[in-house]
Amino acid sequence: MRALHRRLDRLARSRLAMLGLGFALVLMLAANILAATALGGLRLDLTEERLFTLSEATRRVLDDVDEPIHLRLVFSRALGEARPALLTYHARIRELLETYRDLSGGRVVVERIDPPPFSAAEDRVLAAGLRGIPVNEAGDVGYFGLIGTNAVDGLEVIPVFAPNRESFLEYDLTRRIHRLATARVPTVGVISTLPLAGGGRRWPSLDILAESLTLRPLGATVDAVPPDVDLLMLVNPVGLSPATLYAIDQFVLGGGRALVLLDPLVETVPGAPAATDEGFDRLLRAWGLAFDHDRVAGDLDSARRVTLSVDGRPTRTDNVVWLGLGPANLNPDDAVTGGLGLVNLASAGVLEPLDGATTRIVPLLRTGPRGAPLDASRLRDGADPVALFRDFVPGERALILAARVTGETATAFSSGPPPGVDPSAATNHLDRSAAPLDLIVVADCDLLHESLWLAPRRMLDQAPPAAFASNADFAANALENLAGGAALTGLRARGRMARPLHGIEAMRRDAERLYRTQERFLQDRLDALRVRLNGLAASRRPAGDLTLSAAERAELDAARSEAARLRRDLRQVRGALRERIDRLEAGIRFANIAAVPLLLGAAMTVVVLARRRHRVGNRP
Repeated sequence: MRALHRRLDRLARSRLAMLGLGFALVLMLAANILAATALGGLRLDLTEERLFTLSEATRRVLDDVDEPIHLRLVFSRALGEARPALLTYHARIRELLETYRDLSGGRVVVERIDPPPFSAAEDRVLAAGLRGIPVNEAGDVGYFGLIGTNAVDGLEVIPVFAPNRESFLEYDLTRRIHRLATARVPTVGVISTLPLAGGGRRWPSLDILAESLTLRPLGATVDAVPPDVDLLMLVNPVGLSPATLYAIDQFVLGGGRALVLLDPLVETVPGAPAATDEGFDRLLRAWGLAFDHDRVAGDLDSARRVTLSVDGRPTRTDNVVWLGLGPANLNPDDAVTGGLGLVNLASAGVLEPLDGATTRIVPLLRTGPRGAPLDASRLRDGADPVALFRDFVPGERALILAARVTGETATAFSSGPPPGVDPSAATNHLDRSAAPLDLIVVADCDLLHESLWLAPRRMLDQAPPAAFASNADFAANALENLAGGAALTGLRARGRMARPLHGIEAMRRDAERLYRTQERFLQDRLDALRVRLNGLAASRRPAGDLTLSAAERAELDAARSEAARLRRDLRQVRGALRERIDRLEAGIRFANIAAVPLLLGAAMTVVVLARRRHRVGNRP
């Protein structure tokens, strides 16, 4: 009888459990329906960098939209069937555009288009500038891009949504909307002594800048800045005439803004002109800055890893004057650098605020806390990166590599216009700034060159080259911010997932510095022995007599034995370094791939065993 009661009791509990499960399913369904109805498109973004949350900059741009803007998302269904990964990307873009529409109060109109092959819709898509993407080997193509228009026939196009630009998606969309909503594009006057468009080919960084700004080359000699120029971009301004320097001085004092790129050594342009006089330094001092043309910034913490040939063998080392600046080196509070991922520099100079300056100097880019200046002449003579790394003595402070200059100041030409300037300019001469300065000064010109930020195009690859650093974004942020387009800043390089392992990098650098010191010691001894071996037979012997005495032969054999031992020791030191680095990398791989799953599996095993033991203990 008792067994029957226990069976009935278990049956009742089973039915109750089934009823509870059914009730939970109904409750979950009701909650989902309620959430979809009441909460709409609200989402909870728990990612560290808020990858799926629209920035305040986008919200400001949408608030400024006065007239309807039509965005047509073009996506071919055949393309999605051929490349399923694009379906997910398309869904993200569609949802993001719908969020734009909702935040703009309907002023941004979103439309989806799937153009059939050989149709009028496909003709319109091609006429707008979209590029076809191959779907199959038969030659069929699909489309995945955006066409934006405004009420005055303005046109903005994204020819292809490239997956490698997914982290720039919000910026690409917001920039198009901003340009459609803005009537006038700022004009940038470019004064440069470098061939930015030499040989009929413009540097790719300038192509990026030209997407949102009008670039107007002014040459290297101007008597006055044209009135339609909104801001200046000065690239390697060395050897400028007094009249040109005066024109820049008066433009800045009158409220004009400028992006200035200096460099103690332009590595990417062979034969680039170098400063031979104080020239531009005169303006820098008036702005409260000092720049030494004979020093370059070195840094262990942000040194870039390079490969070079040593004794015919490929060798990896840290180049302490080629710097890869990450978030720790960028000012997170300035709209120009906030949100950028990586900025690469090559042999950058050092900026120093002057004592007693009336301007405010805010660093934008800087080295790590162990930066130290190096003699630029070592690089001009072709210094060995291994030697630079081995001999580098860390400093005790961060060096300023780029800075924003704001505030009031006086002219650099206190006695009036220099000779050669139109005398009528004296009547409009400004002794002090009529409006607060707003300048950005960078101690490197190489950052604009594609070799520092753009991957080379592979042969037969139709996709656009991918950027591996934010150099062009930094320059565009700077110009757009100076031009008053601050609404677009903060949108670039959102959601970069790669993060350097600073602790492991420090361990690797310390190990390599120890290796390089030992290597240099052994190599010096080996070189001395080679000299000794080469001269031993000939020393103290008559011409043509190649016979060695027993003592000389013993000395020669001992020298050869020592040379063989030194070579063996050198190989052992190199092998020890490689083994140590391999152990570090293996530990990282294990932690990333196996350790966490193993820990989770062990925890789940403990939980399952504990629950089973609890059930067995409670069983009658």
